[in-house]
Amino acid sequence: MTMRVTGLISGMDTESMITELTKVKSKKVDTLKGDQKKLEWTKDAWKDLNKEIVSFYKGALSDLRFDSAFNKKTTNVSDSSIATVVTSDNAMLSTQKLKVNKLATAGYMTGGKIPGIGEGDAKEKVTAKTTLVAMGIEAGSKLRFNFGGKESDYIEVEVTEEDTVTTLVNKLRSAKSSESEQSLSVNFDEGAQRLFIASTSTGAEASFAIAGYGAEGELSEADSKLLTALGLASTSEEVKYDAGEDAEIELNGVKYTSRNNTFDINGLTITAKKETKGDEYVSLTTEMDTSGIYDKIKNFLKKYNELIKKFDELYNAADAKEYNMLTEDEEYAMSEKQVEDWNNKIKDSLLRRDATLGTISSAFKQIMGSAFEVDTLTGEKKKMTLATFGIKTLGYFE
Repeated sequence: MTMRVTGLISGMDTESMITELTKVKSKKVDTLKGDQKKLEWTKDAWKDLNKEIVSFYKGALSDLRFDSAFNKKTTNVSDSSIATVVTSDNAMLSTQKLKVNKLATAGYMTGGKIPGIGEGDAKEKVTAKTTLVAMGIEAGSKLRFNFGGKESDYIEVEVTEEDTVTTLVNKLRSAKSSESEQSLSVNFDEGAQRLFIASTSTGAEASFAIAGYGAEGELSEADSKLLTALGLASTSEEVKYDAGEDAEIELNGVKYTSRNNTFDINGLTITAKKETKGDEYVSLTTEMDTSGIYDKIKNFLKKYNELIKKFDELYNAADAKEYNMLTEDEEYAMSEKQVEDWNNKIKDSLLRRDATLGTISSAFKQIMGSAFEVDTLTGEKKKMTLATFGIKTLGYFE
């Protein structure tokens, strides 16, 4: 058994002395930890403030840095169901007449009914898993689609012995044409026993046709059998095809075409939505977007005032000298809400009377209150401030 002889021999209470010395040492450590944590909070406070300043610079301020911000234009369309318009800064201030003659369409083919497997009335229906060989299609036969009326721009797939209707469909779906990289949307409907094929893009360039090739552009016997077995033979009256077409509009009597219903003409991006009838037309009126300019200026002043208010709140924050950094033991003795409120008192005061913050705030206010020389419409040079235009910003003591 251990026996304590503290002070018995020396006459000194060494245990109490050690305890007191430990308390002093611990207090110093707690103070250093508190100071370190406070510095981290101050660093975080500057990070947050810097983010707000950068956001103001890149956002509301940058929106007004260039002449283009004050050269905004808008176009009113008399019937927005016919077309919509996006207006660039270099568009002319004018009123124009628009007619939509045609909307862009995609090529679409409805295949004829697939003959099936077998002879006579006993033919079996084709399923997605049916092999092409079972349908009488020879391995090595090919199916080719030309695009935009060009023989040099095509998709071609070759049949293998393992191919099924599904694998053929997938081959066609994944293929890209040799020049323009057009593609096809292909589907086999088991119930209807037909193939359905469409261009994935609109316009004449994406329009497709089943190609004839081989000697003098004629189909080989094997390829001809393939088309018949798939219900795609041109001799079949059941095969229906609508070629893809470009959109066409008339702007002030001049015709323009587009593959996708969108036209970029003289600073206007016009998207056709519906065809006009007969001599019908819609008016496109382009004018200065004064409300857009007003909104940009209003947003700038709003963000500026919010930033100045933030500066003032941080700089003039209440003193928190009586709130020391809490030790672990002190936090343990308090509720979470009490600790949070205590720490917030300290955090709110971190940038109180901060010299750097004061300099930044003063610079912002000085610039906004300064007078600048401008050229008036009469050719005179005149010094003006925001107050000249009746604009008020937050300044000193506000």
